[in-house]
Amino acid sequence: MPALADDGTVTVKRVPTDRPLTCKAFCRRIGYDDGFAEFSVADLNSGQELQIVALKSDKPLGGIRVNFGGQHSGIDSSVTIESDDGFVRGGQLGPDRDHWESDKLPAGYRYRVSILGPWAWRSNWIEVETGKVSTVEATLAPGATVRARLIDADAFPVVRGAMRPTNGSYLCYWGGNPPLPNVPLAWVSDAEGNVCVTGLPAGKITLEAEAAGKEPVSVKCDAVAGQQTDLGQIVLSHAIGTINVELVGTKAGSQYRVFLAQPNEAGVIFPPYRLDDETHVYAELPLRGYTVFATLAGGGSVARAKLNLTPEQYSVTVQLDVSELKP
Repeated sequence: MPALADDGTVTVKRVPTDRPLTCKAFCRRIGYDDGFAEFSVADLNSGQELQIVALKSDKPLGGIRVNFGGQHSGIDSSVTIESDDGFVRGGQLGPDRDHWESDKLPAGYRYRVSILGPWAWRSNWIEVETGKVSTVEATLAPGATVRARLIDADAFPVVRGAMRPTNGSYLCYWGGNPPLPNVPLAWVSDAEGNVCVTGLPAGKITLEAEAAGKEPVSVKCDAVAGQQTDLGQIVLSHAIGTINVELVGTKAGSQYRVFLAQPNEAGVIFPPYRLDDETHVYAELPLRGYTVFATLAGGGSVARAKLNLTPEQYSVTVQLDVSELKP
């Protein structure tokens, strides 16, 4: 995610305008309320600027400082801080730092800090108090490595699947390929299904393996500092979820696009099969919640509906009224 420049602006490059994406832009800065804007990519014009206003927050704030003593990684590592409400922040740790201090954090929550890299560590849950910086002492250790081989129910290798530490978010897929901004290439399975997750903190950790058209699998293991743990084969079963989208109120001469998003605004899933002008089908979906969208082919207003796929209700038909959509 691009960061704000000193003048308060941010540039997001290479936004595809040929897909009917509805974007949500957040200005999230500690000490400020969330700024928010929603728009259709089809409405974007070259050189157009979008302004988001974020107001000063009156929420109580605190912080966390992690001391490494005389230790330092000797190489850049990544830092993640997760809160018990599911929000995850990230950053970088320079090679010569003997400590790391967070930005101001909303007080009243618990947080956990992880260092991922050649030298790794994970804290216990830390309670952040108003107006205080909670200090913890870290003992860096060589990062742990976890290997596995992803296969399907027929024992064939799963290619371009992914395995990563569970953090409450979802991967999204386009054309069957997982996105890579938050997944290092080494964490993506090769032609034989082999995947290797490096730089993990030692201790009990939960990893999630997934791939397009497969049901995700969570695996718990004990990661050992400086050592490699082999989980063997992980079987990803065929995803059985299906969403049938029926457009109601279509107008002669108008064309429509349908698309799908996962929870936490995780992105757009691959295009559906199109049975006819009114019916679109998404198949091979993992069982979880989704939001279905429909818009005019050229963009504009959006019709939407939320649903949840479960083992008891894994095939759902959704009707979207598109009679009031406007360019």
